[in-house]
Amino acid sequence: VSSPAKKTRKFFIFLGGLTDGLIATKYVNPLAKKLTEKGWTFMQPLIQSSYDGYGHSSVDQDAEDISHLVKAIRKENPKSTVVFMGHSTGCQDAVTYCKKFNCESLSLNAVILQAPVSDREAMALESNDVKKWSEIAKKMIAEGNENEFMPRDSHFSPITAYRYNSLSGRMTDDDMFSSDLKDTELKQKLYCVNVPTLLLFSG
Repeated sequence: VSSPAKKTRKFFIFLGGLTDGLIATKYVNPLAKKLTEKGWTFMQPLIQSSYDGYGHSSVDQDAEDISHLVKAIRKENPKSTVVFMGHSTGCQDAVTYCKKFNCESLSLNAVILQAPVSDREAMALESNDVKKWSEIAKKMIAEGNENEFMPRDSHFSPITAYRYNSLSGRMTDDDMFSSDLKDTELKQKLYCVNVPTLLLFSG
C-alpha cells in the first residue's frame, strides 16, 4: 500500500497476472509513486492465486478475494472512488469482478486492462503437448475430478484439471481475449464491464 500524506477517498488497486506477487512489474513502483503524488492510495493485494497459487484457484475465486478489499474500503467510506488495473491475467480478474459484483456498494468507478492476454494461445506457443494435456484435463473433469491435480509433467507448477482446462480451453472462464473469439463471443464475455474502461496493449 502506498498512501498520500492526507486521507484520501481514491483507491487504485493493481491486479497482477499468473505467478505474480508483490511488485509484479517494473512499472509498479513508479506508478504507485505518481498516483500517490496525485492523491490516490495505491494497493496491490495478495490473494489466494498469487505466486503459484493460481494452479488451484480460479478467476471467480480471485474476484471473491478482491471483493473483501473493496468491501472494507467502501465500509470506511461509501463514496470512495475505486479503480482496478489488471495486468495480463489480472485483466480476467477485473472483468470477472465486474460480472460478479455490480451492486452499488461493491461496484467500480473505472477499469484499466493492461496487456490483456490469451493464456490459451500463449500455452499453445510454449508447448506442443497442450492438446494432450487438455484432453487429460477434460477427462478428469468429466469423471468428477476437476479439483484433482494434473500429472507433474503437464505444467511447470502444480495445477488442477479445472484450471488447466480453463487456461487452455476455448470459451472457458479464463478465455476472454483470444484472437479467434467472434464478436458475439467477446460480447458474451465482456458485456459485464459497464464502467469507463481503458485498454492498454503492450508487447
